[in-house]
Amino acid sequence: MLPGLKKSIRGIAFPLIRGYTRYSPWRWGKVTVFRRIIEPYLFIRPREFTARTIEGMKVTGNNRDFIQSWIYFFGLTEPNLTHWLRHSLRPGDTFVDVGAHTGVHTLMASKVVGSSGGVVAIEASPSTYASLQRNLALNRVGNVRAVNIAASDQRGILKFYRGPNQDLGSSTIYPEVARVGSQLEAEIETAPLTEILSASELARARVIKIDVEGAEDAVVRGLAPALNTCREDLEVVVEIIPKFLSVLNKMAEDVISVFTDSGFNAYGLPAEYRPEPFLSRQPALRPARIRQAISCDTNVILSRRDAEEL
Repeated sequence: MLPGLKKSIRGIAFPLIRGYTRYSPWRWGKVTVFRRIIEPYLFIRPREFTARTIEGMKVTGNNRDFIQSWIYFFGLTEPNLTHWLRHSLRPGDTFVDVGAHTGVHTLMASKVVGSSGGVVAIEASPSTYASLQRNLALNRVGNVRAVNIAASDQRGILKFYRGPNQDLGSSTIYPEVARVGSQLEAEIETAPLTEILSASELARARVIKIDVEGAEDAVVRGLAPALNTCREDLEVVVEIIPKFLSVLNKMAEDVISVFTDSGFNAYGLPAEYRPEPFLSRQPALRPARIRQAISCDTNVILSRRDAEEL
């Protein structure tokens, strides 16, 4: 087959297959199509796109990065966490997105909290921050303050390692946890959340999401001095990746205890990155009380509510 014809066929097939996997009401065959056609053939050719999230916000990206490809094919990432965030935030709230990536949760929260609320999007990677800014401009949002800095427990300058193109979400300040293919991107400024956020933003924060590839312990310690002065209904989501913590000689309990010592309870949601939950349209899980040691990647939600589920 002629190269030009192959390219034309791919150009037609790509959006058609994406339309079937994202919008078709039928579940039959979707997993097979995704595993046998989309993953082996379509992801290997980088493709710039502009797509809408399930909230109707526009997002630009490239399908070579699996997080961005999830947005293209499904309109969201991490369905369980997205569902919980959407139903926890209210108009007028403040949402703090630490590790905002290209902004899918930032944009969702921006729409939910409305003009009376606000979002602070914190992204350490200079190149990913530029993508975040493009997406904010594309949606003309006026209630988001974006900050190019790494949240930590103290002020300083650290080296930042950009993840490989297929997994930009794995970018990190720790070379010990950097994925194969990561590269030094820049030296970046660090600061505690208590200094990055204004007094008003801290006082109004309803949900703080922390997803920083191994640096969660430092971010949490930087937030700790403000926990007893924040809203009583403040909830904090921390992605816990046990293998990263282990490499850094930390445990999940080191992160969680900062909150439990201040009267918070810990609830868990699986950190889901497989395509099956998107394709089968499984009902979103609710955060469940953590009763045992964390052994797999988990979004830990810290809340002062005392229940079995949130």
